[in-house]
Amino acid sequence: FEISVSNNNHVWGVNGDNIYRRNGNGWQNIEGKLKVVSVGCAGVWGVNSGDSIFYRTGTHGDANSAGTGWVNIPGRLKWISVGENIVFGVNSADDIYYRAGITASNPKGASWVQIDGKLSQIDVYGFSVWGTNSAEYIYYRQLACPGGITLSNWAYRGPQKLKTVAVGSAGVWAVDPSDNIYYRHNNIWVKYPGLLKDISVGKVNIW
Repeated sequence: FEISVSNNNHVWGVNGDNIYRRNGNGWQNIEGKLKVVSVGCAGVWGVNSGDSIFYRTGTHGDANSAGTGWVNIPGRLKWISVGENIVFGVNSADDIYYRAGITASNPKGASWVQIDGKLSQIDVYGFSVWGTNSAEYIYYRQLACPGGITLSNWAYRGPQKLKTVAVGSAGVWAVDPSDNIYYRHNNIWVKYPGLLKDISVGKVNIW
């Protein structure tokens, strides 16, 4: 299971490759099969079990919409994260890419641009990109502006080993290999009660 919540509190998720969208108090099944889905200002994007990449037509701008269909985007990624007119992803070799040229008139963007580093999972929000590598260590990178090219170098944000990290208006959250939950507070990781397989951060809600 994997879940994503946007800053407008739009929630999408996958369960056994089946795709769902939160609709009121229930879940709407969306056609198609994905292993990862992400929702944000650049719309709804996802990757399937073969690492093919898809954009959901009609969702750019974090619209409250189920969209109208999946459009295949060239390239291969195992993980994807949607920001503000930018999409980040990592491939099977842990190489890191962002999608350049995303606009309201061209929501699919123009091309994938590789940047330095190796990550197995990645999340983007506003000016910041967070990710975990294959050793389950956390790294952070600053953007020049939301939707802009990367600016700073990757900075280590340990020492806690974490398998998944998520960033949003409500802060930076993560889960460790034992599914324990952590919140980034005053530059340290603070453990929270409960267990989660995955985590996503919205404006005020954590899913």
